[in-house]
Amino acid sequence: FVNPGGGSHWSFLFWDISICQSSGTESNMVTSKFFHFDSSNGYNSRAAKTTSKKLQKVLVSSWGNAIGISSDDINLVECKTPQQTNGCDCGLFALGVAEALAFADKSSETPDASELEFIVHYYFDKIGDVKSFGTNLRKIIGDDIRSLIISECERTCNY
Repeated sequence: FVNPGGGSHWSFLFWDISICQSSGTESNMVTSKFFHFDSSNGYNSRAAKTTSKKLQKVLVSSWGNAIGISSDDINLVECKTPQQTNGCDCGLFALGVAEALAFADKSSETPDASELEFIVHYYFDKIGDVKSFGTNLRKIIGDDIRSLIISECERTCNY
């Protein structure tokens, strides 16, 4: 979370909204759960809670009372996250969490914290140890950008 006009640290807040058909009824049950991944030992916990409350209010105001939850029913889980070893890789760690969750197997309808934590830790281990994660991800991003530039040039340039 970055304060407008300033800021100091990035973390990742994952919002899971599940809509389930209630058995024996025609009404839907909606659950809302937030998972916070912070590579700086919970530095953004308060910001995550504040943001969760605001997003929950949006959900309730959009769906009305039909969903069976109130704007006060905040379910926020602080997830175990690989911890950065410097003061400058928080953005890369947030990107790493986002990528890990984006490409994860979506077989579970409602994920739990341990499942998400496993996915994130597996991804980070695949990229490299925590100390080299930022450097390795920078290299991967740079290689991807170079590859895209070359592909675009080959597609549009007539040699």
